[in-house]
Amino acid sequence: MKCSQEQFDAIKDKLTNCDLITNFDKSSYLVNCYRESSITNLPYEYANAWADKCYDEWNEEIFLNACGIETEMIIKGSELQYKSIFSGDWVNCRNDSEYRLKSTKKQELENQILELQNQLKNL
Repeated sequence: MKCSQEQFDAIKDKLTNCDLITNFDKSSYLVNCYRESSITNLPYEYANAWADKCYDEWNEEIFLNACGIETEMIIKGSELQYKSIFSGDWVNCRNDSEYRLKSTKKQELENQILELQNQLKNL
């Protein structure tokens, strides 16, 4: 997947085994190498030959999912409120709990649309 240095820097703390990273100006495609269980960046020609799918636009969620890294957002109770069905008021969630946003089919469809758009560009 095409990736810039800035985009890689934004996710590198979530990745393990990515010690094969070189200059993104020359090797702008980030690849998840399952056979070596590592992540590296390659020029387009090599990335296209190596990867099952080669994306020309960066999508953090698709890449992290391909690496087996969950992209769900964990929210602390102190940062979240819900609307009471009884009073209609916004109420703080419990501070000692964590919550997450549940994945939806909408996100899956958006990812599929992006993938199809990329494939159309390559035709």
